Amino acid sequence: MTDPQANIALVEQLPALVPDRLEEARDHFSDDFVWHYINPELPQIQGDYKGLDGLKTFFQKLGELTNDTFSVQIQKAHAVGHEFVMVHACPSMTIDGNAFETDAVVVWRMVDQRFQEAWDIPGLNSLHPQSIERVAE
Repeated sequence: MTDPQANIALVEQLPALVPDRLEEARDHFSDDFVWHYINPELPQIQGDYKGLDGLKTFFQKLGELTNDTFSVQIQKAHAVGHEFVMVHACPSMTIDGNAFETDAVVVWRMVDQRFQEAWDIPGLNSLHPQSIERVAE
């Protein structure tokens, strides 16, 4: 059985690795990991991404869309039993010259302290405009 606090600790390490240093966490991803990105407002990147390489592809596409302005902070991570970690995240980015932050929920499914699957669900009605200078900080 997996320790819920150890799972939270693994999840909390990820923002520092996104997007360019995910390779450092390869040992923590199962070979058949799946990232589900659910956002009908961004159909060009919505979908399922398989394996760590798929997750890296997702962040590459997101980087292209946001001109590499994407960043994320975890506001709260909460274990749900021994298998899931639910995260309230705050991604910020600039798209088409509009800088904003939004709320998102990411649900991670963990098996033997490895990432097995994740569902990334950004808030579509909770955008907070930002100045471009703030995003760059």
